[in-house]
Amino acid sequence: MLLGMRAKTEYVIELNKYGKQAPRAVGLKEDMQGDIRYEADVVLSLDLEEHTAKIVKDRIGFDEMRKVTKPDTEITTEDGRMLAEIVSQGISQEDILKRKCKYMIDYILKEKSAKSSKVSTLEQSLGTELTNEVLLKLDVTKLLKIYEYVK
Repeated sequence: MLLGMRAKTEYVIELNKYGKQAPRAVGLKEDMQGDIRYEADVVLSLDLEEHTAKIVKDRIGFDEMRKVTKPDTEITTEDGRMLAEIVSQGISQEDILKRKCKYMIDYILKEKSAKSSKVSTLEQSLGTELTNEVLLKLDVTKLLKIYEYVK
């Protein structure tokens, strides 16, 4: 379910150095309609001045998937559509893991096609060529180690 929430600056009233009561900003407080609390899988922070979004919390691995295909880029409307699709479908943890693996494999193969020295070195040390078929057979922990090394 998609829901909107905004954050407001939370203030407390304290005595200042002159002995008078004055407000002091203490951080951000979520502002939602009513007293309903939600546990969110993905939280975006929107900057209204710069018209950008940043991922603050991500329990489904969306930011990791996005960074594999488009590293060091801002979140786009295309990313928003993909996120809305993922959220509206109620994706399972198994599907999230499959997506992560697919994106890691795609990244490794992209680096291999770009003639990355790290991929060449890894293939020599493993004694095998890293192909799609080989990478698909690996368990998640080995695939993650290869991905982290290549990255």
